[in-house]
Amino acid sequence: MTYYANESYGPDPWHTYDLSTRYGSSDILLVLVHGGGWTQGDKRAGNFDNGECVKYISERYGMSVASINYTLATPETPTAPTNVDKKASHRSWHYDPTNAMNMPSANVLHASQLLRRKTKARRVILLGSSAGANIAALTYQFWPIEFEGFIGFYGVYDLLANDFSSIVKERIDIYTGNHFDKLQGGSLMYRSFPESFLLFHGAEDEHVQLSQSSKMHQRHGGELHVVNGHGHSFNVFGDKDNPAPWMERIVRYCYVG
Repeated sequence: MTYYANESYGPDPWHTYDLSTRYGSSDILLVLVHGGGWTQGDKRAGNFDNGECVKYISERYGMSVASINYTLATPETPTAPTNVDKKASHRSWHYDPTNAMNMPSANVLHASQLLRRKTKARRVILLGSSAGANIAALTYQFWPIEFEGFIGFYGVYDLLANDFSSIVKERIDIYTGNHFDKLQGGSLMYRSFPESFLLFHGAEDEHVQLSQSSKMHQRHGGELHVVNGHGHSFNVFGDKDNPAPWMERIVRYCYVG
């Protein structure tokens, strides 16, 4: 495997990725989108084993794995999409840094397109955790033709709901500016969604309640896996030497759906 660290994909110095890929090409590309309440965090998040999972998941399962940074929200610059952004699902829409630089889902799209070309991947799967699951899911919803699947861990899918801890509510306010059009635009409940996806959620999650993934499953289908004995932000892949019991399903989904 070949490892690339802090490679650029966009106009902002923050727009970087880490990538581990088989020399030459790999059929499968898994793109990781970190959490952090839309306002903080980076591609080497703790629940991604501080970025080390990019290397060992790639080597162990023979796929390319990338983890990316995206534009973070600030009180002055909410980064949630608005309702009008749903027209971006049209196939002819392209990433324009002058208009979409502050929209994380557009960052994910642009990075994934570059990484698909670089790795020659046949299938590109998005995996996001917490706020990253929201961003990855929006990317899959807006541009379904660009991806072959989505995997969400303890994700936020309905920003208009009231099943969050106070700190998550504060981060949602920053992400959306507390504007209704962005609260709705950044939710997954109000537009069609591709049928193929996996959701994982801790049964004891006190920050983003299990009801978020349950509503997503009820509204759009997919598979929901409830992880008993876990709350928020548990390690997505388990430990380096002790893969999580759900890894078999993740790998099978990446390869064949």
